[in-house]
Amino acid sequence: MKAITINQRPKIGTLSQSIRLTDEPVPEPGKQDVLIKVHYSSINIDDLHVSEGSFYGGIPIGPKPSQKKHVIPGTDFSGIVEKIGSKVKRFKVGDHVFGIHSPTRPDGPWAEFCSTSENYVMHKPDHLSLKEAVACAQAGLVSFDTIMLKNNLAKNQKCLIIGASGGIGSLAVQFAKQCGAYVIAVCSARNASLVKSIGADEVIDYTSISFVDALKDREKIDVVADIVGGREIEKNAEQVLQKNGSFTTVIGPVRYIGDTYLGWMKILKTFAYIGWRTIISRFSGPKYQLAGTTKAVFRPLEKYLIEHKINPLIDREIKLMEQEIRDGISYIATHRSRGKVIIKVHS
Repeated sequence: MKAITINQRPKIGTLSQSIRLTDEPVPEPGKQDVLIKVHYSSINIDDLHVSEGSFYGGIPIGPKPSQKKHVIPGTDFSGIVEKIGSKVKRFKVGDHVFGIHSPTRPDGPWAEFCSTSENYVMHKPDHLSLKEAVACAQAGLVSFDTIMLKNNLAKNQKCLIIGASGGIGSLAVQFAKQCGAYVIAVCSARNASLVKSIGADEVIDYTSISFVDALKDREKIDVVADIVGGREIEKNAEQVLQKNGSFTTVIGPVRYIGDTYLGWMKILKTFAYIGWRTIISRFSGPKYQLAGTTKAVFRPLEKYLIEHKINPLIDREIKLMEQEIRDGISYIATHRSRGKVIIKVHS
């Protein structure tokens, strides 16, 4: 099969120059695995960080590539079940599915086929195409956990979403709106009309005014969803949140974590800080919590997407070709994408 691979661990910022399009064996699914004929994948910022060994500042969760053992990057996939393991119960050959690939395994979905645990696979809703479904994989899991599971937003509550025009933020806007919340989106002016088109009631252009100044002298916010990260955002959020409100971040106190190597001491301090804030906030408020991708999110998201329509934003579609993947990686590294960058693998 054709696959985008790396044969050594690239340094930060060099993944785009390190990839190659190579011929690789089709992975054989284990007993609880599903082999997917990949129709679409995508490029996430975490795909860069895992490949470059800088995930969350330098946690080496991905397999180390070598000249003999190539690693295929990628997380998101959508496609058709080609083969199942002997203990797989939820899927059959021919099912249209989407989901994520474990970053601890070397045979990712930037390829014509990938194999992953059935626990990480979801049935594709009828109202979503395979192209749209792949944009709801990792981004859907993180945004659903942020809005629906961590907060359980209620009708007429106020929700501030920081970083509302990206793959995660744009889905968070829609989940919050479907809860009946009043959604205030923070993004640049060039994305304002786009974010309003998917449900935001109000947009704050962070390039011209801070959300603290924009919300000054107004009723306090119930939930702040932070897709950007950084202590400055955390401090500003405390000024606009109700005492019994919630600050939910998908990044933590280090903005764009993974873009640099923090070292183990700073990584441990970051986790200690998150743990301390989480515990202390339960007593002092507003509640502080970290959202992400866990096994507990898959089945609720799958059920929700079957019952509710979502309009994932797709920034651009590229092909499984070296130069196009290089350009896509470089674009994602800017943190300026409007929705998802999708890789078309099979028609």
